[in-house]
Amino acid sequence: MLAMPEINHIKNLRNNKSLSINEISKRTGFCWTTVNIAEK
Repeated sequence: MLAMPEINHIKNLRNNKSLSINEISKRTGFCWTTVNIAEK
């Protein structure tokens, strides 16, 4: 489970920097599924 700062970082990358889930996964080291769930 991710902490709130990590979730906020993922949401920031997705919404403000318009990165794909794949790119966020590569940059953060979290698996694709985790990033996909966190960004919703």
